[in-house]
Amino acid sequence: MVELLLTEGAEKNNKDRWGNTALQDAINHNQGPVIQLLVQWKSELNNDNAAGRLCDAASAGDIDTLKLILEHGVDPNCGDYDARTPLVYIHTYVYIHVCVYMYIYRERERECVCV
Repeated sequence: MVELLLTEGAEKNNKDRWGNTALQDAINHNQGPVIQLLVQWKSELNNDNAAGRLCDAASAGDIDTLKLILEHGVDPNCGDYDARTPLVYIHTYVYIHVCVYMYIYRERERECVCV
């Protein structure tokens, strides 16, 4: 259904009343095949709203979502409503595999400030 709508010209980057794009909603609801399709169609995230989801992914140890959001240009230093960054959550919950990924990402991008 999503592919049909996109093929017929549906706007892939429209935002809902909360500022979320279709890709953001697909990520929020763990819709893997829809996420893949929207990524193939070069859909965008609303980076303002993605900060909270990035922190949620970090706090859950969800490295796949974390990677996807970071690959769409979300600042790895962004904070949630409480100004906590993904690294704060990762260290709090001791997700070693996510810590390793974030440190590698930092070295690769030279942007991530550890707290």
